[in-house]
Amino acid sequence: MLPLHQRLKIVPQTGVVRWVGVRPEHGEPMRALEAVTALT
Repeated sequence: MLPLHQRLKIVPQTGVVRWVGVRPEHGEPMRALEAVTALT
């Protein structure tokens, strides 16, 4: 399994965080945001 920072894809211009390989409608945006918060 890839490290967390490799599984997350961050789009700086919009601040959008997306799981790699997961469509937004099927992903878990809040969990992704929590992960980014934990990283920073």
